Amino acid sequence: MGTAGQGVTICLIDDGTAHDHPNLKNHIWQNPGEIPGNGIDDDGNGFADDVRGWNFLTNTNDTYGLEHGTRTAGLIVGDGSVPDFAGNQWVTGVAPEAKLMITVIGTTQSSFWACEQYGIAMGADLISSSHSFKWVVGDFPDYHLFRAMSDAELAAGVLHVNSSGNQGNDPNYPVPFNIPAPANSPPRSATISRFPRGSRARSRSAP
Repeated sequence: MGTAGQGVTICLIDDGTAHDHPNLKNHIWQNPGEIPGNGIDDDGNGFADDVRGWNFLTNTNDTYGLEHGTRTAGLIVGDGSVPDFAGNQWVTGVAPEAKLMITVIGTTQSSFWACEQYGIAMGADLISSSHSFKWVVGDFPDYHLFRAMSDAELAAGVLHVNSSGNQGNDPNYPVPFNIPAPANSPPRSATISRFPRGSRARSRSAP
């Protein structure tokens, strides 16, 4: 697959992506089984006109966004087509030749799992999320179902990449606060790992 993501489809779980951005538009996944705009679920996957992905917040095919999801998309597939104000052309993406499948997360844990299931079903090679569910926000995380989804990703051969958190230099902020990553949803009681965003160390692990 090369070093620039050739042939790779990445399912982004975020709050929407500006698919028409010049640095992104050539790298947005297109559902080969859908005819755009006909209002019909052509490929029979339960989502009508899911040409670029699906919005699990509004339950529509509107995956457009101008905020966080566009920034993360740029870090993944940004190809530097458009120069900055100084005239420099920066390739911002780590995989500028990959294709990006867009899913929009809702306000519930189940919407996150729905995004994961969509990515798996539609053939994503990798799922990337910079969103998380934390103990201090909303319901207590359902570790069992997060683990079940991690196992489903593993069985499908899908790699999961997740954010490590925005807690700065707080060494007491546990990794499971950002639980969508497989290693943060252990199948049984386990010691909680900790690493602050500002530390030099990073944990790389698999389920």
